[in-house]
Amino acid sequence: ANSAPDMTLPMWKFDLISNVGVGDSVVMIRANHCLADGLRMLKATGTWLQFEDGSPADVGLLARMSERKRKVGNEFGFLGQVGRILSGIQAVARLPGLPAETRTCLHEPKRIFAGENRRSLARSAVPFAVIKQIKDACPKGTTVNDVVLTALCGALRRYMQSAKDPAVDDPGLLLRAFCAVALPDMRRREAGDELHNSFVMPSFSLAVAQSDRMERLAASSASMRAMKSSMEGPVTMAVNSILVRLGAEGFIGKTMLDTFGNHSFVYSNVPGFEAPVFVFGTNIKVKGINVYYPNLISQVICLSYVDTFSFSLITDSTICKDPAMLAQLFEEEVTDWADETASS
Repeated sequence: ANSAPDMTLPMWKFDLISNVGVGDSVVMIRANHCLADGLRMLKATGTWLQFEDGSPADVGLLARMSERKRKVGNEFGFLGQVGRILSGIQAVARLPGLPAETRTCLHEPKRIFAGENRRSLARSAVPFAVIKQIKDACPKGTTVNDVVLTALCGALRRYMQSAKDPAVDDPGLLLRAFCAVALPDMRRREAGDELHNSFVMPSFSLAVAQSDRMERLAASSASMRAMKSSMEGPVTMAVNSILVRLGAEGFIGKTMLDTFGNHSFVYSNVPGFEAPVFVFGTNIKVKGINVYYPNLISQVICLSYVDTFSFSLITDSTICKDPAMLAQLFEEEVTDWADETASS
């Protein structure tokens, strides 16, 4: 993550850290994001992973999610669709002029990470069943993603409290994130042609100012519901396409950097394989999968694999001083929440 790839070679690299006879071995895969978005990268792993019965590994939830995304908006009718588009245009237009975030120990307002700074990685994990247990105890309509996002916001509050950051008690505390959302694949393509980028990153406010967990859940759920019907992402893609045709790539780049600097995190929650997978043609079982992406700001990637839910953070430790603590606090927030639901 901290070394530039050789652009004269293919834009992917596999490294094997072999611990045969000692412990678990690790396959480290580096790939340029220009090849594909996160979900399509995950689908492409089916070319070298398989289920126990020998069938190609695939993520069944992805097909169900894509089908739901295709149907979003159909219930609004023509006038509703027009309203969604106008609302999306308004959301995109306001992004460059958003007020600055609150200065916190997590992010400096209007700043992106310095390119020369090394990135730091941190990870924690909880049983996926615990996340589902919490969801089932929450108000009807709560999703797994609502629970995960609420737990992240709780972990951020805990981290700020641990760092004695006075901003945590500011009722006007403002932290934003981009939510990475893959779009359905609508291309005409050959079978097996999975690698492409089609994702958007709507902006939303993180529910960190709320001291009560259920208030954080309500705010996080509202943000996610609004995002599902928002046209902000597709409108952004359309505007960028027009600006590229007009030769305004420089304007796009500057606006992107300015907008990224006004957000603390990029957040994504990716569904993984629901059954154990094996290296193709072998009985070598994959015990865990973690994903990291070095970005312009801190990036959180949550990924489920069978019965484990992993939380991965990549950040600049000159800004977020203790990434390992933040990852651990996510685990603690989930555990405490689950204990409370079990005892209520």
